[in-house]
Amino acid sequence: PSTSDGRVIFFLPWQNVTVAGTTDTPCEVLDNPQPTEIDIQFILNEIRNYLSPDVEVRRGDVLSAWSGIRPLVSDPNKSDT
Repeated sequence: PSTSDGRVIFFLPWQNVTVAGTTDTPCEVLDNPQPTEIDIQFILNEIRNYLSPDVEVRRGDVLSAWSGIRPLVSDPNKSDT
């Protein structure tokens, strides 16, 4: 499955709940990155496209959210992709 902007989205069963993700947001390197509310809402909105219309997933259903930083190689002579 993919998101409306073409990124991968996944659903994984884990300990009687479902883990869904991911986002890909440029950020500064931090010691303790935190997910933004915008990222959480993005995932909620995107997963609704893959659920039955009678399944309502709300912000209050989110039990946990986390963030990490993925290093990317940068070529100063090329634009970001």
